[in-house]
Amino acid sequence: MGYILSLSPRLKDELWRHLLPEDSYCEQAAFLYATHATIGDDMVFDVVAHELLENDDFTAQCSDYLELADEARARIIKRAYAVNGCIVEIHSHPWGDSPAEFSVSDRVGLKQTVPHVRWRLMERPYLALVVGLFSYDALIWALGDQPAPLVVQVGRERLLPTGRSLGSWDGRK
Repeated sequence: MGYILSLSPRLKDELWRHLLPEDSYCEQAAFLYATHATIGDDMVFDVVAHELLENDDFTAQCSDYLELADEARARIIKRAYAVNGCIVEIHSHPWGDSPAEFSVSDRVGLKQTVPHVRWRLMERPYLALVVGLFSYDALIWALGDQPAPLVVQVGRERLLPTGRSLGSWDGRK
């Protein structure tokens, strides 16, 4: 089964402008709320709502690290529950030109966050993207504790992730 996050061109542009602003080198974040349906051999996630996080939503926001404030975390889970949707976490790595991948601190955070959020949302899938200047990588936790690859589709165009994070998840690379 393939996993696809469907974005409109307009939403993709809005997200990337927020995540990679020209006047900042701090990581930025956004959350999407998506419903899903099985279409052929794919599970397709359609965005029903989104929010662009601001400085007050973080307890730490640096060039290489983000940490959500407890209030923001609770609000995000509550909103996903209210729209009966999955959480899609997106954050940026706004430096360098190397292919995008989740950092060591990202992986530690995801290993702690994903099981808790999935438990709170009755085992709904959890999606995570990291956006770099020239590429992105994406993972989904749909079944069990191990992530699977996720592809972003904008309109009819599928944007391929770097795949670097999955290959090195749990030291497999």
